[in-house]
Amino acid sequence: MKRHLFLLTISIMALFGCTPEENPSQDQSGFDVELEIPAEIIIEENAKTIGFDIVDGKAPKLNDIILLDGPAGQKFCKIASVSGGTATVELYAGVKEGKHKVSVQRNLDVKTLGTTNIKFKVIDDGVHPESGSTVYGKVSCGDEGIEGAVISDGYEVAVTDKDGIYQLKSQKRHGYVFISVPSGYEVPAEIVFPQIHKYLSKSASVAERVDFSLTKVAAQDEFTLLTFGDMHLAGTHNDGDKQIKYLMEDVKEFRDAANGHVYGLTLGDMTWDRYWLSESYGFPEYKQEFMPLTGLTIYQTSGNHDHDIHEKGDFDSMRAYKTHIGPSYYSYNIGKIHFVALDDVECANVGDGKNSDHRNVLVTEQIEWLRKDLAHVSKDTPIILSMHVELFNSPGLGKNLTYKLDVSNAAALEDILDDYELVHIFTAHSHKICNRDETMTKNSIYEHNAGAVCAGWWTAGMYNHKVNVAQDGAPGGYTVVKVNGKNISWQYKGTKYPVTQQFWSYDRNTMDFSTDMHIPAADPDSKAEWETRAKTWIGKSTANEVYLNVWNYDSKWKVEITENGNPLTVTRIQEYDPLHLIAYTKERYMRGLDAGHLTPKNSTTFKATASSATSTLEIKVTDRFGNIYTETMARPKQFNVKLYESK
Repeated sequence: MKRHLFLLTISIMALFGCTPEENPSQDQSGFDVELEIPAEIIIEENAKTIGFDIVDGKAPKLNDIILLDGPAGQKFCKIASVSGGTATVELYAGVKEGKHKVSVQRNLDVKTLGTTNIKFKVIDDGVHPESGSTVYGKVSCGDEGIEGAVISDGYEVAVTDKDGIYQLKSQKRHGYVFISVPSGYEVPAEIVFPQIHKYLSKSASVAERVDFSLTKVAAQDEFTLLTFGDMHLAGTHNDGDKQIKYLMEDVKEFRDAANGHVYGLTLGDMTWDRYWLSESYGFPEYKQEFMPLTGLTIYQTSGNHDHDIHEKGDFDSMRAYKTHIGPSYYSYNIGKIHFVALDDVECANVGDGKNSDHRNVLVTEQIEWLRKDLAHVSKDTPIILSMHVELFNSPGLGKNLTYKLDVSNAAALEDILDDYELVHIFTAHSHKICNRDETMTKNSIYEHNAGAVCAGWWTAGMYNHKVNVAQDGAPGGYTVVKVNGKNISWQYKGTKYPVTQQFWSYDRNTMDFSTDMHIPAADPDSKAEWETRAKTWIGKSTANEVYLNVWNYDSKWKVEITENGNPLTVTRIQEYDPLHLIAYTKERYMRGLDAGHLTPKNSTTFKATASSATSTLEIKVTDRFGNIYTETMARPKQFNVKLYESK
């Protein structure tokens, strides 16, 4: 048995609290639902629903979930209606023929109802494979075929004709085909995961039909995109379970208050391959986390920790991801924007479950596929590209401001994108925020290293759960991208902080870290390391200096501080963020823990000197889009972690 299938089995066992040997008739689920499950159900291939007769009035509730476990794995299906003695269930996208175990889930309780064999009616609608085609089918909305839709297997690309029919000469290496969702349409979603792909079941020499049924949506040119970097969900109980609930609450509140369409986009490292088996937390559990956001479509991007540490090599290490999540690279369209998700991690693991070997590179097959995909995209179409590892690293300050390539063949990617008028690349991996524009080698390309949901692997939040802060001082959170036609703007939003919170302020006169730190004398190395990082904040000061950390800063922002109406000189510097030093680094040292992920210097700190220790300062920060963020800083302003807690 393949290891990734074993992972799915133990994940279901952990979730449902049963073993495969248990008799369904002895189900101790705690709720009474009975549906008649026929031995065989014959449906049209594009059927949206199926109905089950209710037995003895034991009907499910509308918010129960029907689980269909069959050839496509375990799928979660909504109950569309319960009436007239029938429970109508919405089928999962791309439903497959074959035997399906049918269960009903209420909260975390699951009751097995029976097994049915789903078969398709044989209908000849004139869609047939051409000579050489191994995958063919139709893309439609209702009864109408959609012309110009792009279909791919990750190697070859095909386009639908006037009737919505495509023909693809595929060698079926990835075992699926996917659609580049056309603008103005959406695909069905499982929880929040868009079903852009369908798995193939026949050998490479046998032609098989794969259809895509889309839903038309209006007014899609204006929308909001939420990007989520580095969740690192692992089931390790380091406060991530509490923090992810905060995230779900925060995103739901934001979505409900937003105008127009809202979509999501992950940026990789949603899980942590090292803990898939030891903590029984993998992709099935990750998908369950998003139940509160059902209805919000979130596209996915893979990261280095989404590769399987138990598999050898790059292709096999992505098998679990492709089985549970979907394609590792693909494209789609929303409004006037063409989106591309890439996997810029080449995995050379030996498969021992302990050691990982990741190289930051776009493998050749992706580069070649991207050329074919973009051949169908006009040069004046804005592109939003997502991948996990940042294209360039974060720079320092000074005259020699340069970016170092983090993805070894970034130049090849830039060459492909060079002719496009506007490209925004969203990345993660560093757990920091950095916007790169003027210093990129191509003026039309902007990169956003967009922060981390988990901040610093949830650990600062473990010590101070309302101050989950990353190494650069930014709160854990996500980037909010606003799109209006071809115009793109962005803001960072800390989880459970208002979007108007874009900086921290510190009054140096009230800060003395020498009284806050008591490292055991037996650890002189930690003491020396602490004194190096906390140097600026150790000892009493009467210099009237104030500091700001403006974490989403870029070169088009403006930082102003006035004292009694008089402007102060504001200087951008590199510094260790004091909040992260106290909320995380101090806590690690005092517990005698290893020195991993300690506070680094950031390039988003600003310093000014006031004339008085007690004057009130007016702080005004203006971003590149004219949004103004202010603080009336009453001084002396005390420093303690609680002042920076989220709400």
